[in-house]
Amino acid sequence: FRKPNHPLVTELIDRAEQLWNSPLELNLRWQLGTAIFPFLFGRGKLVHWMETIRLFEPDSRSGTLTPEVHLSVLVAVTFGELFRGHYESSLEHAERGLELAQKSNITLLNNWLLGYGASSALFQADLPVADRYLKKMHTNLATLPPNLDTALYQMIMSWRSLFDQDYPQALEHAQAALKLAHTIGSIYPVALCHYVLAHALFESGDPPQAFHTLEQACIPWGDGKHQQLLFYSRFSGAGFQLRLGQTERAVELLEQALLQGATQGYGLPLCSRPNLVEPLLRLALEQNIETGYVQRLIQQAKIVPDNPTEIPERWPMPVRVYTLGKFSLQVNGKLLSCSARTKNRPIELLKAIIAFGGQDVAQEKVMDALWPDASGDTALKSMHTTLHRLRKLLGIEESVILKDGYLSLDARHVWVDIRCLEQVLNRIGHKLGAPTIDPDAIARLTRTAERLFQGPFLDSEASRPWSIAPAERIRNRLIRTILSLGHFWENRGDWERAVSCYQCGLELDPLTELFYRHLMHAYFKQGNHADALATYERCRKVLASTLGIMPGQKTVRLYQLILARSAKSQTLSDNS
Repeated sequence: FRKPNHPLVTELIDRAEQLWNSPLELNLRWQLGTAIFPFLFGRGKLVHWMETIRLFEPDSRSGTLTPEVHLSVLVAVTFGELFRGHYESSLEHAERGLELAQKSNITLLNNWLLGYGASSALFQADLPVADRYLKKMHTNLATLPPNLDTALYQMIMSWRSLFDQDYPQALEHAQAALKLAHTIGSIYPVALCHYVLAHALFESGDPPQAFHTLEQACIPWGDGKHQQLLFYSRFSGAGFQLRLGQTERAVELLEQALLQGATQGYGLPLCSRPNLVEPLLRLALEQNIETGYVQRLIQQAKIVPDNPTEIPERWPMPVRVYTLGKFSLQVNGKLLSCSARTKNRPIELLKAIIAFGGQDVAQEKVMDALWPDASGDTALKSMHTTLHRLRKLLGIEESVILKDGYLSLDARHVWVDIRCLEQVLNRIGHKLGAPTIDPDAIARLTRTAERLFQGPFLDSEASRPWSIAPAERIRNRLIRTILSLGHFWENRGDWERAVSCYQCGLELDPLTELFYRHLMHAYFKQGNHADALATYERCRKVLASTLGIMPGQKTVRLYQLILARSAKSQTLSDNS
């Protein structure tokens, strides 16, 4: 496609699609499909095309297709699966294609299969596998004059150099690829080379030229822009802006990219790498942008959080443990039953590790908690057996680490609600102590904390001695945070949020008199004397029936003030 905007293109493509849908000899039908695919791909019809390609797979397996057409089917599936984010499937089809090429002695498409295989590996940050494909590709190209295959190799090598942070090398490869693509003259490869070059330029310290080059990648295609390259440019532009500290612009571009990607079925864009992609997807989850699609991208590329101590609540972790309120355990999105007799001990071990902090827990402490009557060797053997069963239950050997006699849950694989809640409370405290406070950010974090806290720690097992301390710790932290948040909203004069805050406090602990007094004050400031007085009566009854005491002097004086103001207001109302 040297002239994708030629006035006859749309008419020819429409005619070709009609022929495609009519009865045609199988090999001829595939050749026609291969010819029109690049244009349909540019229009954003990747998913539709892949569904159509899949119809050919039974014929390709049965031997109905010629080896040449069979190979082209495998290359097309490898390509389509790569750009849909189905990297394992793409690798599988690349291997099948290479095997068929060897058997049939048709090697014309080998470099494309190797290039797509290397790209699938890079998307998953599997550098050894990517290097294996690239080495074979380099050997193949060594005896050939420079061509489009060489340009593909140079583009992927530029991407590979970005992983090593060898930015001069990345720039050299990208420039060589672009030069070759210009020589060949096909518009799409030139645009794709511009896109790769933009990444090398940005990492080399030239953001203005990187943005300009990114714009050059967004080529016209039919009656609009090339959709894949538009998605790539929006997504990468968002990453560049975020790295430059322009979060608002990054969010704007990210919303556009993710909506388009979700609609048109794209996986991550080329040149994805942890330092670019992870912060963007983290931001998308925090901003609740296309959450389901973002979670799928993370799972497809097997992205591990850069900072496992601060993982967004919606990050798709392999293991999720809920301890606040009713205990539950999810593995790969499936809720496990924790009541089976054979699973009780492993679950107990998991709960105990979490109760003791989740990190660097001395194995002696766990053994004392779970096997208090066993001798040292017997307890140690029981713990090792139970640990093996727990790892098997979670499905990941590295999920629970035992090193030098200390147990830890690997935060890259295991998400725990109490740990996430404590991180959110830390962030609230940090933001409340900042010189400039963003009320919207405080409100968002508060909502997250409310979602996370579903009840006391291991509520149904509060009688276990080792669960009491963490339950008290999180309860006290929540009380302090709620009081701080209430003061913040009071100081801003946002009495509605202050009321909501103190109401949450009373749900947590109905014996904390401070919550009653501040709630009375917030109602009073709203002019809601009736609820303020009713709150005092509730306070008086709860403290008397539970603790056998009366409210303190400050609370009584506030009650008397509100009562007097209420009576005065009533008198004025009656006189009027």
